[in-house]
Amino acid sequence: FYSLAVRLVWAPQGLVSSSLTSVLFQRAAEEDDLSNLNLLVSGILSKMVWLATPVFVFLAWWSRDLFALFLGEQWRGAGVYAAILCAPALGLLLQGWMDRLLAVARALRVKFAIEAAYTTVGMTLLGASLYLSHNVPLSMGIFAAVTMLYHIAFLIAYYRVCQFPCVKLLHVGWQIVYVVFVTAVVFGSITLLLGNSLGMWLGLAALAVYYTIIACVRRKMTRPGGIREVSQPSIPFLL
Repeated sequence: FYSLAVRLVWAPQGLVSSSLTSVLFQRAAEEDDLSNLNLLVSGILSKMVWLATPVFVFLAWWSRDLFALFLGEQWRGAGVYAAILCAPALGLLLQGWMDRLLAVARALRVKFAIEAAYTTVGMTLLGASLYLSHNVPLSMGIFAAVTMLYHIAFLIAYYRVCQFPCVKLLHVGWQIVYVVFVTAVVFGSITLLLGNSLGMWLGLAALAVYYTIIACVRRKMTRPGGIREVSQPSIPFLL
């Protein structure tokens, strides 16, 4: 169950990260001062939050039903691990594409320190929780929490090493909290009113409406020639 959940939840994030890494690395290699990339990095992070977070909340909320629907009832148990992995998968999406910034900044010692601490603490807590509780989902939840702290540590390291304003990163963090809260309230209300099965389809429809609104607003804010009309008001996820 865990192996299947990892492949399905983490693989798309790896593809996105690998496609952006080379682009950012090229930009970073051309800059004499990495702090000039602040607006680019913070802007991409903000857009990722508003575009990707609702999908992860949806997957975490209805993962068991989704696995049972598409792979068969015998795979419903994998949905538990998929829900647990959604948070660290989002963390991977947000920080994985900036991985080579530390190489450009010649700060690979920082990367090594974070990796070593994560491996030591994560595996120790995972082994201890498995030994003491014999509860695999609980142990994986603890490991997922450590993994989230690992991703946060990397984001902080990128901003400190590259001398980006940390207030920008804090702003991204508040955006994540806001989007997760609002999305969870919407999906929770749908579930209470309609139940899991029908609620899942209405939740999917709500996501479709959300992304349609984003696409329409983006289109209206862009002139026919492709130039964004900065004189028109913006909404948070388009900043």
